[in-house]
Amino acid sequence: VTDALLTTVPGTFRAGVNDVLLSAFALAVADWRDGHAADDDRSPHVLVDLESHGREEEAVGGVDVAETAGWFTSLYPVRLDVSGLDRAQAWDGGPAAGTLLKRVKEELRAVPDHGLGFGLLRYLNPATAGELAALGAPRIG
Repeated sequence: VTDALLTTVPGTFRAGVNDVLLSAFALAVADWRDGHAADDDRSPHVLVDLESHGREEEAVGGVDVAETAGWFTSLYPVRLDVSGLDRAQAWDGGPAAGTLLKRVKEELRAVPDHGLGFGLLRYLNPATAGELAALGAPRIG
């Protein structure tokens, strides 16, 4: 049942399974908002908190976490853009689906070190904490 999700689609778009899942999720949230959300909450963007394992060895040169136990979980917000898409075409697997997947993939790749530094900037850096706090937090995690 999941063969295309795990192999064909990611391979075709040089994407990961998470890219495909987040694309479909953003599309579903946008459609749900059209029928259920208040008019002022129908943004063409879906803001989600993503979690990563935080073991981004390449973020700090020379670090070897091989002998550590556990993960260094990090949580960071990502804004997924579903604006301007023909959603019906995306649901049918047409060109809009590919457009959305490419867009989401690029948005995720643009996050430095898989969000590793967000918590430091949001909670520990007095120069940036206030500005990031003012943006609000995602309601979806």
